[in-house]
Amino acid sequence: ERIPFFIEQAVRYAKNGRPGATYVEVAGDTLRLEVPEADVYYPPKCIDPPMSLAPQSEISRALTVLRDSKRPLMIVGKGAAYSGSSGLIREFQKKTGIPFLPSPMGKGVLPDDHPLCMASARSYALKHADAVLLIGARLNWILHYGRPPRYDRGVKFIQIEILPE
Repeated sequence: ERIPFFIEQAVRYAKNGRPGATYVEVAGDTLRLEVPEADVYYPPKCIDPPMSLAPQSEISRALTVLRDSKRPLMIVGKGAAYSGSSGLIREFQKKTGIPFLPSPMGKGVLPDDHPLCMASARSYALKHADAVLLIGARLNWILHYGRPPRYDRGVKFIQIEILPE
């Protein structure tokens, strides 16, 4: 009778915070139990995660960094892919002309055959960027933690992320 509750809870945990997998294990004997329909509680559908917006001062600061950058780079991660904002990211990239690098899980947000896709020159792009816009990506081991010698010592990072780290 509580299985729907636990399923809703798992979906809610998977969608909120940093989205990800959840696991629900139901014992075999529980699955074979017969429960009167009236005893089963079906919770309401979990609500979508809230939209979080950066303060206007931070947005202005980020735009100034990008405007003043001589060698910007956009890194597109799995958060960008999961967010459903591919269209907005494509539009932003087209308007700004910023070269981009998809992370392994960010592939498909922007086309791999785009002339400004830096996947074939990844090391060069990372090393020579003076401003990096991370969209749905973290500076983890895949991105060398954002440290020299892979990045220029003076590089500036701008992170768009549901849970920035």
